Amino acid sequence: MIEVEKSILFYLLLAVPLATSFLAFGIKPRRVVEAVHFAGISIEAFLSLQMVQYVIREERLFALGDMLYADSLVAILLLIIGVVGFLNGFYSIGHMRYDISRGEIVSGKIKLPEKGKDFSPVRLRKYPL
Repeated sequence: MIEVEKSILFYLLLAVPLATSFLAFGIKPRRVVEAVHFAGISIEAFLSLQMVQYVIREERLFALGDMLYADSLVAILLLIIGVVGFLNGFYSIGHMRYDISRGEIVSGKIKLPEKGKDFSPVRLRKYPL
């Protein structure tokens, strides 16, 4: 199994989403952006599981001269956030494809509502009091 050096694990957990977002914004083809997004969420999930594994084995991890640390509570939260974040990111790929195919989102641009209208797809009727 691939293991990441525990001293750089904190930094990678912070750097991967940042690097993924810069790559995704710099690439035009939609399929390549989806591949970069999927790679980013997969790496982030892997790194979060690695940190959970280290904390289970060694009790605590420290970085930046003990300014950052991970204990069992952080491991539980990181496990939840890592798994839910991966599932959310995976689902968003199909959801964005669907929105683009319906014309709700123009590829590369966000379709803003017209002036005076809201984002809600369901319009509520206003009744006089």
